[in-house]
Amino acid sequence: MRSNARDGLSSSLHGLGYAKLHDLPTAQGYLRRVGIAAGPVLRETGSAPGKTQHPAYGTVNTYPAWVLERAFADVAVAAGRTA
Repeated sequence: MRSNARDGLSSSLHGLGYAKLHDLPTAQGYLRRVGIAAGPVLRETGSAPGKTQHPAYGTVNTYPAWVLERAFADVAVAAGRTA
């Protein structure tokens, strides 16, 4: 769940890992929307997502937990849910 990258994002997680840790939706389409929402949030800080290998999905983006928290909340609001 946590990236082992050495690029300064080693405490970052991928969306599925974050979702499982926080009992959030894990459907692939939902996580895709979270990733789409997380990118701009992270770029606001001038950073880019990290990358890590996932056994089922190949290379996936990783984000700091605060970015995923915000992205999941944004997607939940757009879907009419409470994060």
